[in-house]
Amino acid sequence: MDIGVESAHGFGDCLFNIPLLKTISQKLGKKVDVAVTQHCADAFINVPWINNIIQIPSMHHGIKVFSELGYKHVYQATQNVKFFVYKELDPNHSLIDTPLWAGREFGLQDFDQRPMFFPTDVEMQTGQDYGQLLNGHPTIAIECIAKSAQSWADQSAIQMIVDKYISTHKILWLSNQGAPQHHNIDDLLRFTRRQNIMLLQHCEIFFSVGSGFFCANLALHKELQAKRVVCLWVDDLYKYEYRLAQLKWHENITWVHNHKELQATLGL
Repeated sequence: MDIGVESAHGFGDCLFNIPLLKTISQKLGKKVDVAVTQHCADAFINVPWINNIIQIPSMHHGIKVFSELGYKHVYQATQNVKFFVYKELDPNHSLIDTPLWAGREFGLQDFDQRPMFFPTDVEMQTGQDYGQLLNGHPTIAIECIAKSAQSWADQSAIQMIVDKYISTHKILWLSNQGAPQHHNIDDLLRFTRRQNIMLLQHCEIFFSVGSGFFCANLALHKELQAKRVVCLWVDDLYKYEYRLAQLKWHENITWVHNHKELQATLGL
């Protein structure tokens, strides 16, 4: 038992930490074990440099487990732990840069910090099969029906989007609840989160209210990304917007900050 890394919280945060785990693995010459909460463990499926995925109940438990088991190298990489430490040092610190700063703290060379996602063959096939079902029908995706920790969007904002596209597009409902009953809305409940990520490739627009699917979309190859992303976010804390404008991991991201801007974006 040599290398243990806690990356406990946030599906998108975990995807952002995969390049950090790769760099740790490369430096020490061995695969890593990662400790993560159950809700986010699927972020680490199929990652070549991860040996074991250890599920923990909450943040900080991973460090305790690794210490008790006698791991030689133990790293705390949970974004919500590290981010606020770095935010004290720089009020403009972006969550996007947290893994990079953690790597420097761990004595690592800088690395490509773009998030990573490794679909399985089954998940790739799900995306291909769904594309055949759509048969070219215009499609959008909506991530959620209600506010997330990062979003200002409420039910009226989501309804505005639905009303705009319901008669012309297939709507992929990227939430496990609240899908309206309509022949043009697919609740996607038959798929896993990872399979749903592979459906983004068929979307003209992906309306995002949180970082999970958003970060996964950034991690995908260009041909598998949603063509356009509309972020219904409040970005005052985590500072994604300005950093992504610099990094250009996606060619078409629109940041919408309120209902009036959403109306303009939808052409209403």
